[in-house]
Amino acid sequence: MKNLKQLRTNESGLAAIMVTVFLLVIISLTVLAFAEISRREQRQTLDRQLSNQAFYVAESGINDATKYLRNPDNLAAIVAADYKKETCSAAPVIAAQLDTSATFQEICVLFDRAPKTLEYSSIDGYRGELLSLQTTTDVPPRSVIVEWNDIDGGQNFGGCEAIASIHNYPTQPTYSNNCDAGILRLSFMPVTNGAISRERLAEDQFTVFLRPTRDTGPGLVNYSRHASSSENEGFVAAADCSSGKCRATIQGLPPANGLFVKVTSIYSNSALTIEGRDASNQNVRFKEAQIKIDSTGKVSDVMRRMQVRIPFYPQEVTPPGFESMNGICKRLDVYSGYGVANDCGGATYFQ
Repeated sequence: MKNLKQLRTNESGLAAIMVTVFLLVIISLTVLAFAEISRREQRQTLDRQLSNQAFYVAESGINDATKYLRNPDNLAAIVAADYKKETCSAAPVIAAQLDTSATFQEICVLFDRAPKTLEYSSIDGYRGELLSLQTTTDVPPRSVIVEWNDIDGGQNFGGCEAIASIHNYPTQPTYSNNCDAGILRLSFMPVTNGAISRERLAEDQFTVFLRPTRDTGPGLVNYSRHASSSENEGFVAAADCSSGKCRATIQGLPPANGLFVKVTSIYSNSALTIEGRDASNQNVRFKEAQIKIDSTGKVSDVMRRMQVRIPFYPQEVTPPGFESMNGICKRLDVYSGYGVANDCGGATYFQ
């Protein structure tokens, strides 16, 4: 009886068992946590690797589409498809050449070779952009709408000049955080019917400096040839900057076989959008200026998508001046009635 009583009251071993079980639980949870972290890190590493692979797959789609769209041999198929590809179906000829599918990767490429808007993330004052405004109907637009602001997306125009103070000399805007746009310079160059000469090309041009203003104005500019007035060789017009971006419309563009425009941004780089309208005020599609490409690459279960706009013609960096080892023949034009130097032989005096 005494031994049985001692057995019932001796519980010193139970505490050791409970401590051991508790430690085993803690160690098990710790091991499971480290295992979960390890699996998560492994999956993230794999996702990063697959994401990089998917990016390269999408990039290869961009390169393939660029090469395909710039190849003159593919023009007939592109025109037959209305200059664009909007689905990833393998049925069209274009899709069969661009979309691919392998065991672990897929590429889907969409494009629009004649977009309704031309978009540029940075227009500078050194190189600028030379654009063709040829449309899918082969009729240049009758008006062009341009919108721009600084490349950082600023929308403060309170420090810009007032419309009443705009004059025919594009003075430098006061630098401040309240004028988030530079002066946009556009030189329109129509190629008209008939014989083409240097004189006619120069006379048919129209150059306008679009000055950002803090007032609400019409932002309308009428096209006028250089030959009609010397002011049209550097006309300064006020742009409407009341809606988050500066905006101006150049209207009355001449009918021509082709129309080009050189765009530069003075005093600050600009993000630019160009839109064209026909005689019925409907949007036109520019077929020889810019290509919009949308490429999606998929590797395993990871996808990467890229959207880019590339120039229709490859562009090289060309400085605004040039040098020559030989002599250069220059032609000098001055204001009407003051004489013109037309040749390079001997001295020419102006009256």
